[in-house]
Amino acid sequence: MLTINKNKVAEWMLLSYLSEQKYFYDKLLFFEKKYKITFTKFEKEINDSSEELFEKWDDYIDWKAYTNFHQNITKTIEDVRLGNFKVA
Repeated sequence: MLTINKNKVAEWMLLSYLSEQKYFYDKLLFFEKKYKITFTKFEKEINDSSEELFEKWDDYIDWKAYTNFHQNITKTIEDVRLGNFKVA
């Protein structure tokens, strides 16, 4: 039987999650550079606009998803670092 230390599992998980976090962060930077504003300001512009610009709406949907993914993975990384997980 193979025994794996919880700390080793945490290290593997952390590496994987950090890679995902970097991917999402890069996506967020792409949109910030493209529109030269933060997501919050972009979201306000989209919601306040009377015209539908499909490219902006598509970008808004993607940007919002990447923002949520980044927030979730950041929370998961924090939990792993604090040891707040169980190995089944």
